[in-house]
Amino acid sequence: MNLIPEERRIDDIDGWLRTRGLGAPPTSVHLEEEAARLRAEEEYAQSLHQRIFHDPMEQKRRDEKAAMIQQWTGWTIQIRTQDGVLEGVSLTTLASMCDTVFALASSWNSFATTSEKDEMYLSLEQFSKDSVEDFLALVDQSKKIDTVSENNIVDCCQMAHYLQSEYVLQSIVEVLLESVSSANCLSMYQLADQLHLHQLSERALGHMMDTLGDEQFLEAWEDLTPELKDRIETIRMALQTSANSRTSRLFFGSLEEYISIFSERVQYFRERLIEAKEQLQLIEQGTRSWEDTFQKVQRQEARVRTLQRVLAEQKKIFLSKGIRIR
Repeated sequence: MNLIPEERRIDDIDGWLRTRGLGAPPTSVHLEEEAARLRAEEEYAQSLHQRIFHDPMEQKRRDEKAAMIQQWTGWTIQIRTQDGVLEGVSLTTLASMCDTVFALASSWNSFATTSEKDEMYLSLEQFSKDSVEDFLALVDQSKKIDTVSENNIVDCCQMAHYLQSEYVLQSIVEVLLESVSSANCLSMYQLADQLHLHQLSERALGHMMDTLGDEQFLEAWEDLTPELKDRIETIRMALQTSANSRTSRLFFGSLEEYISIFSERVQYFRERLIEAKEQLQLIEQGTRSWEDTFQKVQRQEARVRTLQRVLAEQKKIFLSKGIRIR
């Protein structure tokens, strides 16, 4: 009696250990709990690193920055938006909360033209006036995150990232983390990927994975074609491969990494197929053993074709969303 599962018999021991043994996904630890644990470990490691390798010059730099901002008391900056200009915005408030604005103000006299030196301005012309006003209200803390319009929250997030306002960015991310849903998880992941927001990436991609693997969500699961079922399982398998890698974060750092991992998975099965075909050539044709191996090779070949098709479709999906895949 052959105890090896039929679908794995043409794979080598290294492949079996990689997918079923040492590299097998956890069965009892929820992925979200695992993500929280990894984040806590990373935060602890960072805090420990800061205590051990504390930079004595950091406090001096902070003091110098505070002194320079103090010199700008009473100064204002003009902000140019998509549909209007905001005059008289407090420079000290904006510069103290936004590193990009501080850098702009610090070097203004060095890089501004003669006509511009008398009036400092910041260009946010890709954003509407309304969304910029909401962002400024978050900066000076005259408005709470939960009162910002849904239409402006993503713009505010992008502005916080662009202007390097860590306080505002983290406040918005906390709200977005609680807002991830089946309807917006892909767009949330694209935003997180664009701005390198790892927590949001994990939450959005985790929701995508849960949705793909939730049979109750797919009400007609049993009515789906075998090809579609295989596609869903393939995507989930690729996600789990990344999730359980000892050399990476729980999820992917970018969509390019997702495609790269998927490609590696396809290449793995392609190599197993080549080995299976070589094994078939060593068996006498027409024998029972040859017939059994030939059928397994055909199934393996069909699997590789399906994986290649899914990979091509995934690339098309991301490209259709304006995401460049190398």
